[in-house]
Amino acid sequence: MKTRKKFITENTKINIDENAFKANAEELICDLFIEFVNNMYERPVLEKRISLGTKLAH
Repeated sequence: MKTRKKFITENTKINIDENAFKANAEELICDLFIEFVNNMYERPVLEKRISLGTKLAH
């Protein structure tokens, strides 16, 4: 018996936790910005600081 492969199509529904997606997107944007600025100046200009117990404003 052949196994049928399932493909993602334009009709495929994907459940994504919007808040988790936004938090990950914000973190990625910050990381990319820091990398961009540091590469532009060819030295560490910015660094990422993590404050525990605080959330990003939405």
